[in-house]
Amino acid sequence: FKVFGSGYTSARIFGAIWTLLCIPVLFDLVKNQSGDKKDHTVRAYLTCLVFILIPALIKKTRFPGLDTPLMFFCLLSVFFFLKRNQHRYNFIWAGLCFGLALLTKGPMALLIIFGIMGGSLFVRDWKWITEAKSWVMLLTGSMLFSLWPLLLAINGKLNIFYQYLDFTFFHTIRDGRGGESSFFTYFSFLFTNALPWMLLFLVFIWQGLKGKRITSSLGLFATGFFLVGLLLLSLQNFKYSHYLLPLYPFFAICVADILVDYVGKWFEKIHHYTRGITVLLALVLLVFPIGVKSSRDADIFPMLEKMRTL
Repeated sequence: FKVFGSGYTSARIFGAIWTLLCIPVLFDLVKNQSGDKKDHTVRAYLTCLVFILIPALIKKTRFPGLDTPLMFFCLLSVFFFLKRNQHRYNFIWAGLCFGLALLTKGPMALLIIFGIMGGSLFVRDWKWITEAKSWVMLLTGSMLFSLWPLLLAINGKLNIFYQYLDFTFFHTIRDGRGGESSFFTYFSFLFTNALPWMLLFLVFIWQGLKGKRITSSLGLFATGFFLVGLLLLSLQNFKYSHYLLPLYPFFAICVADILVDYVGKWFEKIHHYTRGITVLLALVLLVFPIGVKSSRDADIFPMLEKMRTL
């Protein structure tokens, strides 16, 4: 706020910058897979376009919370994990991003670990479990997270960390903050708010089960990551739609994997002209103040007035 000033647009810039940073990571992840380079370039563009057009992502990105940073750190950690053998320090970067995800929203960062396990189940590759790199990644992230309670202990404020553990693991995860919701809440939300994407995803799953298509290894990995993450989130009593954000990049990979079969050849002819449009769409939809004022979290408005006086 010191840089951009206190306002709705500056708040949206904070939320949107993380989603915008996801786009080049997602593009590189999809494009630089084994196979025909040209084909994967088109697939990468489609993936990014599908990603930024998810309605729930647009809405939640424009709200200045910590879920968009979490989404970025989760995607970046998986990105470096999948490329851990391409550079000797990639597994360290994967661990650091895992640690940053832990510092951002605590146990929600475990979606990285369980998502990787789910993706490995679908691609049938468990070699990483026996690799020292994977354990160093886990240790690096844990050590980075441990700096927070360590600094609190040094300053005599370790009770803050205990309160965090109590609120996060007992009040929220175990007790659901006193509420209870259906197991199918997230499924219903996706069908309601992202129906075309979900229909394409179901076609993707159906054709895969029938053996009618051979998808990329990344598509299989993304399917496992998304489904396992969705299952884990659905098991919690406490549910908010923004908890789904870390899954959206992998959801987009799956949808684009089936969409390329239908519009790939057509999109290949025009994707050179849509690069600027993609960036422009991302900026307009995610950042600029288009829409009406939200009545949610009314306390944020008096807080905004106070920040303007700083």
